[in-house]
Amino acid sequence: MALSPTLPHQLLCDELTARRLGHVRKPRALLPHRAGDGWHGRSRRPLAQGRSLVPAAVAMWRTTLRSRHQKRRRSRCAARCSPSNSGESDKADEEAIATGVPRLPLDTWLEQVKLHQDLAKDIEEKFGSVPQQANEVVQDVVMRIQEGAQQCVAPAATAHPFGSTVNGFGEESSDLDVLVAIDEEELTYYMSYASFQSRYERLGSPLLSEGALSDFVQPSLLLKAVTPKMAMTHAVQQLADFLPELGFKVSQLIPRARKPLVTLEDTKSTLTEVDVSINNSLPLYNSQLLRAYSELDPRVRPLVLLVKVWAKGKKVCGAQGGNLSSYSWTIMVLYFLQLVGLLPSLQLLSKDERMLETRDYWGNERSFQVGFLTAEEYQKGVKNGKFAAPAGEAGLSLAELFYGFIHFYSKEYKWGSEVVSVQKPDRKDRGPWFLLFGKAQPEPCIHVEDPIEFRDLNIVMLRERLAQLKEEFEHALEILAEGGSLQELLNREPRPEVMLVPRRRKLGRRKYKKSIPLPRLLLESLLQRFSCWIAAVRTHYLVLLFFTLVVYFPRLCLSYAVFFLAQLLRLIARLTGVATGRPVANRRILVITDYLPPQTHGIAIRCHAYIKEMRAKGHEVIVFSTAYEANKETSFDHPNIPAVVNPFNMKNRIGYTPGVKLAWFLGAHTWDVVHLVYPSLIGTFVLSTCAWRRIPVYCSHHVEMNMFAYKLVPIRPVAEFGLRMYDMLGLWPAIKWGTLNSAPTLCFARDHLGKEHEAKLRRVPSGTHSTFTPTPASSTERRDVRLAKFGVDNEEEKVLLMVQRLSAEKGTERVFQALVPKEEGGQGVKGVLAIAGDGPSKDFLVQEATRLRLRVVFLGNVPHQELPQLYRSADCFVTMSLSETFGLTCLEAMMCGCPAVMPCCSVFDEIWLDKDKPLTPKEWHYNIESTEEFAAAMARAQASGRKYLQEHPVRMTWKDAAENLLEQYEECIKMNQKKRETLRELVLFLDHCVRVAVCSLAASWVLCRYYWPVVKGFGRQLGLEEFMR
Repeated sequence: MALSPTLPHQLLCDELTARRLGHVRKPRALLPHRAGDGWHGRSRRPLAQGRSLVPAAVAMWRTTLRSRHQKRRRSRCAARCSPSNSGESDKADEEAIATGVPRLPLDTWLEQVKLHQDLAKDIEEKFGSVPQQANEVVQDVVMRIQEGAQQCVAPAATAHPFGSTVNGFGEESSDLDVLVAIDEEELTYYMSYASFQSRYERLGSPLLSEGALSDFVQPSLLLKAVTPKMAMTHAVQQLADFLPELGFKVSQLIPRARKPLVTLEDTKSTLTEVDVSINNSLPLYNSQLLRAYSELDPRVRPLVLLVKVWAKGKKVCGAQGGNLSSYSWTIMVLYFLQLVGLLPSLQLLSKDERMLETRDYWGNERSFQVGFLTAEEYQKGVKNGKFAAPAGEAGLSLAELFYGFIHFYSKEYKWGSEVVSVQKPDRKDRGPWFLLFGKAQPEPCIHVEDPIEFRDLNIVMLRERLAQLKEEFEHALEILAEGGSLQELLNREPRPEVMLVPRRRKLGRRKYKKSIPLPRLLLESLLQRFSCWIAAVRTHYLVLLFFTLVVYFPRLCLSYAVFFLAQLLRLIARLTGVATGRPVANRRILVITDYLPPQTHGIAIRCHAYIKEMRAKGHEVIVFSTAYEANKETSFDHPNIPAVVNPFNMKNRIGYTPGVKLAWFLGAHTWDVVHLVYPSLIGTFVLSTCAWRRIPVYCSHHVEMNMFAYKLVPIRPVAEFGLRMYDMLGLWPAIKWGTLNSAPTLCFARDHLGKEHEAKLRRVPSGTHSTFTPTPASSTERRDVRLAKFGVDNEEEKVLLMVQRLSAEKGTERVFQALVPKEEGGQGVKGVLAIAGDGPSKDFLVQEATRLRLRVVFLGNVPHQELPQLYRSADCFVTMSLSETFGLTCLEAMMCGCPAVMPCCSVFDEIWLDKDKPLTPKEWHYNIESTEEFAAAMARAQASGRKYLQEHPVRMTWKDAAENLLEQYEECIKMNQKKRETLRELVLFLDHCVRVAVCSLAASWVLCRYYWPVVKGFGRQLGLEEFMR
């Protein structure tokens, strides 16, 4: 059926279109009854057909609840329409709800505040006349999509627009949603051929070509029946292949989603996003219902647009980010307007019992009631006296309504129990069974009912975004109550992320017997609590023994076999005169590390910076690792070292064997130096093979393994066993065969490797990115960042910043005691503590900060490029960690002009308090056991720290560090040069010996094979047989 020449907003479908969108439900008496079907209207799919009992039971429960809800609604409608003497009060109450009797004291709320005098005028100017997408553009796009669907999917396909572009709440920039409606049987029939075609093209065979099939084999016998879901998948794939011929560009194809979808960009108009779906019929009725509401009152559309713009600006709107969708916010506004008496319930007033049979959100066949009044029908009924007009005050401005909306959801809405329902806006608790259709949260959540499809729209919402939503409502109410303008409200940066700790419930014995779902937070805390035991299991000697015998030794032997095979081939190449190991101007460097981005800790940042800077200088740097960022990977990067999960940091992986490729590179290629980054479990192989070839090896050590093992593994014998294994596989080969061993500080190197190896110990160069400078990006950067990130709007309030991984060894919780007021036993340090980072201790720190009632802002993982503005905006940087081997964050902070307060320890003392040239004042360092010294150090750093760093700037970049590292590489090469020359002379001598031996054997074989018979024959002719014998 072609589209009618009417506007695309008029979405009323005739009977034929309704049948294609979903079968129109027959009267109850005409439904065929089959044995085993059970209730009419339930899913007709047999229970055992490809589904387990549990999902089928849940689907049956949902269907039963829905059918009961519809029966109650029909009975209410019947009671409303038929005369009866009983239940007059209920009837009157329901009619009041349906016609829009005010049930919120909006006037009382408005008397308590004084809004900005220009707020109503500004809202009217900005949102009163927002243009929508042109009807001609929408019509043209829909017609072309329908033409393409009829050519590539099914001849009877029709296209219908829906969504914000047609429901009255869209803008010119809104995307367009298009439904392609096809009868299910017809779609399955045509897509069976499409499936057959795709299978044969994938296998490389022509489809039904002449001679491909014998005469007695019918093509229909080869067709594979497809399910309706598979048919929709093939349909969107067909559209994605064909629609570019009609002026569209495919942006995204999601064929296996819950509702298969293809996103297009129209090259012939201004529409940049067109979402096309198949037989997704319910949104058509949603769009028609919302359009009816938008036409009832001229204030509805501007208020919805204002709320959506505010929510998007505060990053609490958008299902992709774990927030409520734009559709949900529209329902929330309509629900509020119904409660203040400006809008009726078009579904409660309707006597239309239209039913639509289609699949619900969970894929089950269900019946949905899609009857409601249109705006024209309602207005006509009000004019004729059939319906009562809304009783709300007609003189309310948009500013007053917007304040009422914010106030209602901030103060009056019953979070966790009240359901936002435009179908029946009665503010009643729908009961715990409604949670089955949404998403349970540890905190009281918002519940938004879909007016057509019975489900909770909060199903996409994340727990963190729920806390942010409540915070934004509270802050917006505060701004409006203080007389804030529209510009101030919309331009304000979103509030910092707030982490809420759920209230612990003390359950009695009787309550515990009830079925209570375990919150996800509790499950995560249990897993984090037992992470040390998981590490113990991973390092248990029985597990290691099994892993060693079954996996480690076979793969290690294979790696050695590949290495010696490569050496044999190099020998053959030398014997045949092929040049190997020719000298070049630049250096050939092999870096072997388990630590690279996307890992975010200091070792990964350090390794990536070294590699980047050395390549920029023209050196050939080949990298072998366990992981690498795919968008930054080059042909010189090989992230294929066989690895297992690191038991001490389960987000990372650690290599346990070199693998075939690394073994080949070590045996076949020529290297000037090999850089091995520790901790590593493949040091035995790498160092032994490099010692065989006399390749200099630079070993850099970055982690104090003793501290990690004893702190994270609770069983001391297991920790000691793991340390002995690491010493045998890692440290001992580095001491024995490593040319140079280095660490971020010499004190750490001496403790880790031993003072007796002092001659071979070096300090590995350190630095940071050149983006860490004290110069701000703009004149208002400090003020904007402090307000947006830290929630501080004045310079008098101090901000303490910590940037680190939140784990036990960092000791982050020690800083809390200094912030506790003096009357409660603390030091009373004033200010806000901002913590950037994530890790297993985050939940504990959140609970501890909440318990102590401290102002702590948890920023989460912050991108590295955003750290400089945090350092420049903070008043003081703080670290409590004694496990650092260098402390890159301290360097980053001071390069940005932010003074760093550090504990007294050998590492920080060596770097920052050097006897010859100290980089920081001694007053910035404190004893970790004394909170008094810590508070005093912070006070001194805040008072004069920035001025000191302006006079004594700190500048240590990765470019300088890479140059120093190359100098240490050259030292390695010189230290190993004599051994390498000796090996080269030995190899040349052995090559000559092998050549002589091979030539001798070849000459002997030729003489014996060809010349000796001739000599023997000549001797027999001369009578020298006895002599020849």
